[in-house]
Amino acid sequence: MRLTTIIAVALSATVLTTPTLAQNQSVGLVVARTGDPVFAMMECGARRAAMELGFDIQVNGPPEWNAQQQIPIVRAMIASQPDAVVIDPTDAVALQAPLREALDAGMKVVTVDSELGGDLGIPHIGTDGIEGGREAGRQLVDLIHGQGTVLVVGVAPGIAITDQRHAGFMEIMGQHPDITVLEKQFAGDDPGKVSEAIRGALAAHPDLAGIHADATLIGEFVGATLRNLDRADIPAVAFDASPTEVDWLKQGYLDVLLPFNPDELGYLGVHNAAQQLAGEEVEPLVLKGYFAVTRDNLETPEAQSTIYTFDCNG
Repeated sequence: MRLTTIIAVALSATVLTTPTLAQNQSVGLVVARTGDPVFAMMECGARRAAMELGFDIQVNGPPEWNAQQQIPIVRAMIASQPDAVVIDPTDAVALQAPLREALDAGMKVVTVDSELGGDLGIPHIGTDGIEGGREAGRQLVDLIHGQGTVLVVGVAPGIAITDQRHAGFMEIMGQHPDITVLEKQFAGDDPGKVSEAIRGALAAHPDLAGIHADATLIGEFVGATLRNLDRADIPAVAFDASPTEVDWLKQGYLDVLLPFNPDELGYLGVHNAAQQLAGEEVEPLVLKGYFAVTRDNLETPEAQSTIYTFDCNG
């Protein structure tokens, strides 16, 4: 079993400098989805930074990973006139227009986790999604011994971070001619669609060798489906490490989890916004990436430190 920590390069060494700030400044954090431990941790980090900086902070987001739900929340946030907006955009294209409105209103903007497309010049803080996808691919190759048919299940096309992960994953798959990757299935936040994708793949390919899930809820639903089918024999690699995913890992229905540090993204996103408000130049940041959590290393301090929680106190 591969045990890998991906170390990415920070492109700015000044992110934690303390800028000179005006009093009573405010920041809005728009997460990609509420009720998700990824974004609960992101909020924890953002609130910690806001407290350090003396900022007021408001946090909101849609109940589902859906651009059409997130856009009106962004516009409502803009209407409340914060000095800066930190956002994890649910779609690289659809969120360009509302974030341009924020810039036109004089607000500072920073994206975290998933990037925005276009040429708005908005600084971004995230992880290396392509390298994360490569690591997911390497882990699954090891689990299936470099051969067989693989199913990939994702949230939706157009999400920059998961698109990048898929590109890296497919790069590794392309190095193994004995592996066939089925057409990627998109399930949104719907457990029924994840189940349908897996059951359909098994009907067409009874010898399905492995499954890759590109985000938190997808990983949770893959684990649940494999449990319902009593198919712990099918290896599965999933991004993130929610409490539910960890339970499926323990029970054998997921085999590798690839978490990152969303708390850090929220924290640094607010600090980046503060630097912009102080008139400082900021650069994109690519942070330390994904640690592979397995049943073998789950109880180690390093693995335990990566598991997501809804509790800001850990």
